[in-house]
Amino acid sequence: MRNNKGLGRFETIVIILVLLIVFAFLYKVLIDSASGTNFNAMREDAISFGKAVSTNADFYHNSDQVSLGEAIGEGTIKEIKSPVSKGTCNESESKVVLHEGKYMVTLRCGDYIIQEEALNNLDKANVYEIKEVEAETANAEKVTLYNCEVSGKELFPEYYDELYFIYKVNKNNGTNHYNVASVDKTCKVIKKEVYREKVKVEE
Repeated sequence: MRNNKGLGRFETIVIILVLLIVFAFLYKVLIDSASGTNFNAMREDAISFGKAVSTNADFYHNSDQVSLGEAIGEGTIKEIKSPVSKGTCNESESKVVLHEGKYMVTLRCGDYIIQEEALNNLDKANVYEIKEVEAETANAEKVTLYNCEVSGKELFPEYYDELYFIYKVNKNNGTNHYNVASVDKTCKVIKKEVYREKVKVEE
């Protein structure tokens, strides 16, 4: 039996099934994106970040160590919209470091991180979920964050990773520091330590 468009019942059922499969696939893509599981997009962002730093070395105060915040501040890359969480990727902890001739990239977006992965290996880099913990444990790593104290008040509204902290101090004061010890000549360096555990994301 055929309908008004000349399609048989079997052909109609096949078309409906194909449409359902297509819609199910598109729905899964949308759900994955909305729930923040687009880790391949995060890897692609890490690659773009690494390339932006490695090809624009002359723009930076210390081309061997560049935070995402500095790269954005110097106009070599735009803010990275997080593909795995709301908002943008962390400008303080995300960085590119030249180590033994290789550019090692760290990109943190929300509670997820690609950590110290070689630029040429980022397409298959591991992604870890971060969970902050109250105290040091056997599986926890310690992260030191910095701020400056001027006249008894903290200079910045939050504490930053070392590279971004040095960049912020230099930008704020017109100084030329390369390490935290040197920053202490400009303002009193204060720091805090946080602990976190990382779990590899199963994709």
